[in-house]
Amino acid sequence: MKSYRWLAFVVAFAVGLTCPPLQVLSPTIPWFVRFMLLVVFLGIDPQQMRPCFSHLALLGFNVGMPLLLWKLFALAGRNDYGLIAFFTAVAPTATAAPVVIGFLGRKVEYVTTALLITTVGTAVALVPIIPIVVDRPAPGLFLDVAARVGGTIVLPLLLALVIRVLFPKSKALPPKLKKVVFASWLCVLTIILSGASNCLRGEGGVSILPAAVLISLGICVINFLGGFFLGEKDNRREASQALGQKNTSITVWLAMTYADPITALGPTLYVLWHNGYNAWQMSRCKESAGAEENAGADRQNNSENR
Repeated sequence: MKSYRWLAFVVAFAVGLTCPPLQVLSPTIPWFVRFMLLVVFLGIDPQQMRPCFSHLALLGFNVGMPLLLWKLFALAGRNDYGLIAFFTAVAPTATAAPVVIGFLGRKVEYVTTALLITTVGTAVALVPIIPIVVDRPAPGLFLDVAARVGGTIVLPLLLALVIRVLFPKSKALPPKLKKVVFASWLCVLTIILSGASNCLRGEGGVSILPAAVLISLGICVINFLGGFFLGEKDNRREASQALGQKNTSITVWLAMTYADPITALGPTLYVLWHNGYNAWQMSRCKESAGAEENAGADRQNNSENR
């Protein structure tokens, strides 16, 4: 990750944690999320989608593992940890995952397909699951989740498809709007942390922070490793990226809506872990590329000396 992005994340964390009044902007979060998803969906060509069995396996893992973690923590009497684990682990593939995998020289089409399948599939699964997880299984909450999730995820998808048909050149917009999307995510992050800072100052708030750090880190490791083993032989790196790099902006908003800002700390902290791993992967990629260039130059020099 570029250095200015790391600095931007640090600033967003600092501003959010030190400016609790910014939480009044929470109603803007779903609009930021809709905008970010719309831009991503504009760049997806349905004709390039080639679903395979591992995509379904990734979706199953993305929904099943969060439920398992939530249940295990609930059985241990720590439902607060269970909620953090659930909303952290259930986030779909990140919108930037295809970009990262392309930088690594792997198959962008595979990760783009995973992005679409996990985003829509997870959204559908969350409608009946969230009322159970937050222990409010009522028809009213079920309909509320359906309306919110559908309006935030499905609506941008349908709108993007219509725009692509009416304005074919719109598919070139996502690369041009990368910085705008990144700025939107920073705004979401700042607002989220402003709400979390109030809870952290409250009774028991600080005590749960170490658990949120460890839970989010553990889930990040499990996802990248799990994706590697779920992918077919030729798609292991792609599947690892698709499962490990998550769009936590969606589940952060859901956590704040149906749980509390403390629960949203899990998916918020996850951003640090998966971006840290991405930065390491990219640095390794650059080192490998540099080594190959040097080796090629040595071979050329040797052949000329002969």
